[in-house]
Amino acid sequence: MERPLAKIVSLVGVAGGGMALFGSIIAMFLGGAGMAGGIDDSESFLGRSFGAAGMALLGGAAAIGSHVRLRLGGALMIISAGAGLLFTGLFYAPGAIFLLTSAYIAFRVRPDGSADEP
Repeated sequence: MERPLAKIVSLVGVAGGGMALFGSIIAMFLGGAGMAGGIDDSESFLGRSFGAAGMALLGGAAAIGSHVRLRLGGALMIISAGAGLLFTGLFYAPGAIFLLTSAYIAFRVRPDGSADEP
């Protein structure tokens, strides 16, 4: 059965995961530069950046897997967006917006692939 909205969920989710991964890499760079400069609390920020990178990979994998289990993929994308925002804040925000949008679409789709009427 063809589910066109599942493809949209996957595309938007993968784009969000990629943007979130890019933001966490930028945060890793800043955390490493802070450690090299001897700034306090920068190793904590660097560690949280690695956690955000893991959450970005989880969000991308959930988006790819949403073809099989659409709502499970949506739930994992919500978890990824929330945890990533807690880890690195605004560095993760553009990717989190895409992940949350994709999760919203995933929960609004009926099992037959058509959209719910509001």
